[in-house]
Amino acid sequence: MMTLKFSFFTFSYPSILLFLVLFSCFNVNAQNPCQCDSLQKNTRFCEYLKLKEKYQKALSENEFERALETIKEAENVLQKSPCYAQEELELRKTEGKIYEYQSDYPKAISIFLKVLDLSKEQKNKYEEASTYLDLSNLFNRNKESGKGIQYASMAMKVIENMVLSDIQPVLLNNLSSRYFFHFQDSKLAPYRDTAEMWTNKALQLSIQMKDSPQQIRAYNKLGAISDSRGNTQDGLKYADLTLTIARASSKPEQLISIYGDKGYYLLKLKNYQSARLNADTSLQYALRVNYLPLIINAYSLIYEIEKSAGRYQQALMASDTVKLLSDSLFNQEKTETIHQLEQLYNQAKNEQKIQALSNQKKVLTLSLVALLALITMVILIIRQRNLKRREKELITEQRLNRARINPHFFFNALGSLQAAVVQSDDKRYLASYISKFSKIMRESLESTYHDYVPLQSELEFLERYLELQLMRFPGLFQIEWKISNELDTEECMVPSMLIQPIIENSIEHGFKTKDPNNKLSIIIEKQSSQLMIQVRDNGVGMGNSQKSEKHISRANQILHDQAFPVKQKI
Repeated sequence: MMTLKFSFFTFSYPSILLFLVLFSCFNVNAQNPCQCDSLQKNTRFCEYLKLKEKYQKALSENEFERALETIKEAENVLQKSPCYAQEELELRKTEGKIYEYQSDYPKAISIFLKVLDLSKEQKNKYEEASTYLDLSNLFNRNKESGKGIQYASMAMKVIENMVLSDIQPVLLNNLSSRYFFHFQDSKLAPYRDTAEMWTNKALQLSIQMKDSPQQIRAYNKLGAISDSRGNTQDGLKYADLTLTIARASSKPEQLISIYGDKGYYLLKLKNYQSARLNADTSLQYALRVNYLPLIINAYSLIYEIEKSAGRYQQALMASDTVKLLSDSLFNQEKTETIHQLEQLYNQAKNEQKIQALSNQKKVLTLSLVALLALITMVILIIRQRNLKRREKELITEQRLNRARINPHFFFNALGSLQAAVVQSDDKRYLASYISKFSKIMRESLESTYHDYVPLQSELEFLERYLELQLMRFPGLFQIEWKISNELDTEECMVPSMLIQPIIENSIEHGFKTKDPNNKLSIIIEKQSSQLMIQVRDNGVGMGNSQKSEKHISRANQILHDQAFPVKQKI
C-alpha cells in the first residue's frame, strides 16, 4: 500500500533558491564595507557579486551543475575578502538546496549541518530554525521520519523563543509540514494536532502579510488534516480554494501539490475519472519541474487510482515506474552514508563539549584518564583486528559458495519459466506466473547483498517460491510447515538462499507423479543453542530418481562445500 503525501511539496526549490540569493543580494546595509559601487568597482567583493549574478542565472535556468561550479568559483574569490563571513551562510545554504533538489541527500545533509553551525555562530535564530527544518525534511525524504521529527522538535524550541517580528509564514508552514508528515507515518493524533496549530498560525500570518504562496500551503495542509479526520469533502473544498488562488500566480511547483491532493480526495470519493485527470495534471507539472520525489508521488497516485478503478494493467505500469524511480532515489548505501555523517557531526559536537570540560580538570586526573584510555584502546584495537581478520576469512569463504548458489538458482528458475511457457496457453496464467517469477528473481538478487537475513524473510521467500512451483505442478505435492513457537523468526538470522536449493531437489527429484499423499515437510526448531532446519519429502528419493544417473545435483554439492553448517547457532 503506497502512502500519498502531496501536501508537503507546495514550495518550489528553484524559486526558494532564487529568492534566497536575490534577497541577500539586495539586503546590503549602506554602512556595510562589503559593498560594490562606482568607487569600489574593482574590489574582490564586486567580482564576487558578478559571479553571484552568474549562478543566480544558472539557477533560474535549472542548470544546477553550472550553478555549483560558479558557487565554488565565487567562494574562492570571497575567501580572500573580509566579507566571507557575511556571505558564507548564504553560499552554503544555496549549495545545500541544489543537492537536495538533485536528491543527493548525503551531500545535502553534510552541507546543512555546516549551515547549522554557521547560524549558531552568527546567532541567527531564523536561519537556525530554518536549517533544523531543512534537515528534518531531508530525513523525511530519506524515509526516516523518526529522525525528521527530532530535528523538527529542535526547530520548534527555537521558534518559540524567537521575536515575533522575525517569524515568517514559510517557517511556520515548514514546521507544521514536518509534524503532519510524522503523523502520517506514526498515526499518533498529537502530532496532527501540533501540525494544525502551526498551520493556523502560518495562515493567519500569511494573510496579514498578503503572502499568497504561503496561504496556499496553509490551506493545502488544512485540507490534508481534514481528510485525515475523515472529512474528505472538506479536503476537496480546500483543494478547490487553493487552486483558485494558485491559478493567479501560475507557479507549477504549487500546482503539482494542489492537483495531486485534489486527485487523492476524488480517489477516496471514488470519482476515478476526475481523479485520474487531476493526477495526470500533477504529473505533467512535476515533469516540468523535474523533481524526482514529486514525480514519484504523482505516479504513486496514478497507481492507486488505476488499481481502485480495476484497471490493473495501467496500475501495474504505474507501479513499475514508481519502483524504478524509487530504486534510484533510495538505497541502503545512501542511508548508511547519512547516518555516518550525522554521527560524525554529533561526535564533533561531543568532542567540543569534552574539551571545554577538560580545561577545568586537574592535569593529573587527565593524565590518568588518558593513560587508561590508551591502554584500553590498544587492547581493543588488537582484539578488534584479530576479530576482523577472522570475520573476513569466514565471510570470503561464505561468499564464494553463495556466488555459486545464485547462478544455480537462476538457471533452474529459467528452466521452470521455459517449462511453464511450453506447457500452458493461458495468457493470464502465464502473466501471473511471470509476475511471481520476476518477484522471486528480484528477491534472490537482493539476497546477494546480505550474508545473513532474518529467518522470517527467508520463510516468506520460500513461500513465494513454493507457490510458483505449485502453479507449475498443480496438485503434485502438499506442503507442511512445522516451526517451533520458541523461535523469534524476526531476530533469528540465517544465511540467505540456504534452504531453497534443498527444497528444489525434493521437488525435482522426489515427486514424479501426482499423488494426494505426496508431502513436502519443512521443520524448523530450536535444539539447545542451535537452529535445526529439516526438509523432508516422501517421494522416490534421489537414489531412485531417473535423473540420478545422468544428473549431478549441484545444489547438494554447493551446500556440502559451505563454510557454515545447516545447523546455525541462534
